[in-house]
Formats: sequence, structure tokens, C-alpha cells
Amino acid sequence: GGTAPYQYSYYYQKSGASSWTAIEELTTSSSVVFTPESKGTYSVQVTVMDSTYKTVSTTLALTVS
Repeated sequence: GGTAPYQYSYYYQKSGASSWTAIEELTTSSSVVFTPESKGTYSVQVTVMDSTYKTVSTTLALTVS
């Protein structure tokens, strides 16, 4: 749903970290490349905002071994 155009923001947080780090903010690209710095568990959050400023977010878990 929503009203185009859409803007996307991507963030990650390594397990144990207290804050999120931006991968890409307010881009029109619906995909992004994320290369983890080291082994561990990461949370990756994607937020989508439509042209009426409605937002939806989801967070995915990523384990790098």
C-alpha cells in the first residue's frame, strides 16, 4: 500500500551495541548492500516512507560466522 514515491532508510546494529548505524538514509533505492565488519549477530532495519509521510519498519536478524 501507500502512495508513491517511496523513500527508504537502512540501519544496522551489532549485538550488544547501544545505537543504530545508518547504512543509507532517505534513498529512493529499494535495495542496499551491507557488508558486516566482523563475525557476530546483527539487526538490520528497513524503514519505508511514502509521499504522505506514512512509515513502516521491519527488523531482520543476520548472523555472520
